[in-house]
Amino acid sequence: MLDIYGVCLDVAEDAMRTSRKIAAHSAVLADQLERAGTSVVLNVSEGAYSKGGNRRSRYQTAMGSASEVRTIFELSERFGWITREDARHAKLSRIIGTLVRVLKLAH
Repeated sequence: MLDIYGVCLDVAEDAMRTSRKIAAHSAVLADQLERAGTSVVLNVSEGAYSKGGNRRSRYQTAMGSASEVRTIFELSERFGWITREDARHAKLSRIIGTLVRVLKLAH
């Protein structure tokens, strides 16, 4: 299991909690945040027990979902729906950075 697994759990929890604030303004964006947040941790977990191309695919999906969570946080922060403290940018950057490195090594 990658050392970012716990951070991924934190991001999924943050996404669920923050989606409640966003839902007051956009139910669609809140739903997308919940799905993307859980996708990060689920795909990192699945990738850890996959091999070859399947592992790479799961980690790429996790990286895309982490980027999607970051973008939803950035939009919501910019719209004034959430605070900077709600948007866990450092955690997302750590996840994305780790996955980029893992994917480069697997190439």
